[in-house]
Amino acid sequence: MQLDNYLLLDGGASDSIPVHVVKQRGADFIIAVDVPHCIRKMKKISNALSIIHRIDDITTFHLTQERLAGSDFIIQPTVRDINWYEFDRADEIIKLGEKAAEQALSHLYKLLAEPFTK
Repeated sequence: MQLDNYLLLDGGASDSIPVHVVKQRGADFIIAVDVPHCIRKMKKISNALSIIHRIDDITTFHLTQERLAGSDFIIQPTVRDINWYEFDRADEIIKLGEKAAEQALSHLYKLLAEPFTK
């Protein structure tokens, strides 16, 4: 998106799970939402572009796992079979996210009720 002299991108392009930023700002308890990125088995790697795409998939997966480790609680909607470009499925994605959050609430309440030590 162009705004004045700036080109703005979704933060997920460079930092999909910004746990370190939230910690630097003083958060005591970090809830992360992980939209799982699965590494699918490839049948054939046919060209340089598919190799680059595969490298990006693997790197993104491992970087996300590393960053999630710094959070205190993770909500993971079941969206593995939905591709990032399927904007026509937005209503379905939102419902899956709401369902995951509702299912996580009882466990989250228990964690928050315990004395917090870090």
